[in-house]
Amino acid sequence: MRPEFFELKRRPFEDESDFDLSYFSEQHGRAVNLMSHALWNRACLVTIFGEPGIGRTTLVQRFIQGLRSITGLVQLSTSTPNFRERIAHELQEYLPVDATLASDSDIESACKQYQKEGRCLTLLVDDADLLGPEQLLELHWLGAMEEGGYPAVNFILLGGLGLEAMLQSNLHAVAGPRQWHRFFIRRMSEEETDHYIQRRLRMAGAAVSKDIFTPTALHLVFRYSNGNPRAINRLCRAAMECAEKRRMLFVSDREVALAIEFLDLELDPQQLEHPARRESDFMAMSVRSRARLVHTNNSEFVEEVPLDRHRILLGRDLGNDVVISSPSASRYHAVIFSDAHGLLLVDLHSTNGTMVNGKSVTKHRLRRNDVITVGQNRLQYVNEAERDFGDDRQEPGRETAVLPRGDEGRLSRIG
Repeated sequence: MRPEFFELKRRPFEDESDFDLSYFSEQHGRAVNLMSHALWNRACLVTIFGEPGIGRTTLVQRFIQGLRSITGLVQLSTSTPNFRERIAHELQEYLPVDATLASDSDIESACKQYQKEGRCLTLLVDDADLLGPEQLLELHWLGAMEEGGYPAVNFILLGGLGLEAMLQSNLHAVAGPRQWHRFFIRRMSEEETDHYIQRRLRMAGAAVSKDIFTPTALHLVFRYSNGNPRAINRLCRAAMECAEKRRMLFVSDREVALAIEFLDLELDPQQLEHPARRESDFMAMSVRSRARLVHTNNSEFVEEVPLDRHRILLGRDLGNDVVISSPSASRYHAVIFSDAHGLLLVDLHSTNGTMVNGKSVTKHRLRRNDVITVGQNRLQYVNEAERDFGDDRQEPGRETAVLPRGDEGRLSRIG
């Protein structure tokens, strides 16, 4: 993807961690506070875990950058060849010999002396669940050190979802008598995902970041990335590449759908719940929460779908909120938005178009008893709280664009 095509100064979505583009969420702030607690208190063990791509590397960078001094903090990883030598280098002033010549007893005495002065050596270990047998033995040895009834070393351990199980089975001495603070880095919500994408676009030079990804495109990115930053980057980059190939200056749901197919992505099982019931999607209680679609296929009842979320996706793909099992339906066929004026149906550049009351539409303000037709599927909009306008089709606020089938105007931007 050429950033200049979208009038950007740099690429906003890459696989490798980029601190300048990082999104510092509320949960990352809580994790940093716990890490700081381990640095300034005695007998602490902080474990921070989450799935790959969730932002642990960026979190460590943010923590270290925020410290005025890193004295007493030793950063280790699976690539550190010798933990003891690295610790000896940090405690050089407490050793009677050069750090490279320090023995185990010299290092242990230095750790204890450091604690006697009111401080506690803190080890920060990234990818702790991937440590080798020799490295685990060194952590055991360090974890067993005590001075005055208190452990002489604190630990901040970051790792994958198996970190706690590893601590229970392989690192008894590390847990020991320490205060154990656990923190799980969860995936981002849909709102946080939107902020994450918009921030990266702004930092990459976008004048108006909201003009690049349409709302439905953002929604699809969230559904198929499930709020994992690495997955978001991968999908957004592929979608922008698709948009560039199609000479589109913005990314719509169609480009995201093409990227999903190219990357061969599938929904997380919890996203496949039908209809989706994520708390962040629910609208505030109103008369509109009593609205619903009655879905029939060949006059046979299929389901009744409450319209109680900010957006409802309709289409053939199983990831949609309303699944239309018909060859006439596009993978992502249409979407229903909730706004201040009611419910707005928008066609998503579908192959065969969206019919409402027998007419092809691109946008249509839903009103009571409207019938959406896709192939042999009928979706009747029902809402007892809405007054019946009868045959009057010109009530205020109504938005209906009627186009003949195949009209190229259907490819105009939806936002």
